[in-house]
Amino acid sequence: MKAVIITGGTRGIGRAIADAIADKMLAKEPEVDGVRLVVTYRSQAVHAKAFLAALHARGVAAEALSLDLSSISSVESFVCYVRKSFSGIRALINNAGSTDDGSFLTKADDAIDRLVGTNLIGTIRLTELLLPLIKDATPAFIVFMASAAGIYGKAGQVPYATTKGGLIGYTQLLARRLKKQGIFVNAVAPGFIATDMVANLAPMMFEPTLNSTSLGSMGEPVDVAHVVCGLLKPGYVQATTIKVDGGFLR
Repeated sequence: MKAVIITGGTRGIGRAIADAIADKMLAKEPEVDGVRLVVTYRSQAVHAKAFLAALHARGVAAEALSLDLSSISSVESFVCYVRKSFSGIRALINNAGSTDDGSFLTKADDAIDRLVGTNLIGTIRLTELLLPLIKDATPAFIVFMASAAGIYGKAGQVPYATTKGGLIGYTQLLARRLKKQGIFVNAVAPGFIATDMVANLAPMMFEPTLNSTSLGSMGEPVDVAHVVCGLLKPGYVQATTIKVDGGFLR
């Protein structure tokens, strides 16, 4: 059996993506017909268990697994399980990430290390280790969750924006490496989306940006999910980053 893997797939944008892919699975769309949906979580096992139960109630073949991208041992353990359990990976959606806003010079080194380890290093490590299984399921798809901050930069989010910009660069590099192997590699860069991560921000962190967008409002997780699902099919979109930012006008 082949898998579709969504890291950070039990909350926010990740959960919306999982729900959208579940719809495609139930509709037996070719790219996801007969696959098993794997969503990962870092710490909230109870929340993940509830979401998994909801997927099972819909008749979706799915499982939820613990994964801490900042931990080499956690990544290696996850990869070992996937190798034993699946014959290939049809899609890897690298959605998991974290933020730690504030002045760069006042941030503790360990906080910056954890953020970079999760958003950038851990995500790249996981992708590289899973590439053999992805190559066994062509056509296959890799999607990275970048951010508008990784394109434009964002005051108070220097480490976060740097990691997301790094993923955009890695997307282009990986797409060139895999261009003749039937693997489509792209990134999605959301602006401000109404999730728990944004809910914890002070209005001063996002209101200026919202006032500088064509729509003047936050997006919803499902807006991002629709774009991600659109990338899970062969086509002429490769090595690109699609913005879902309400028309940010810098």
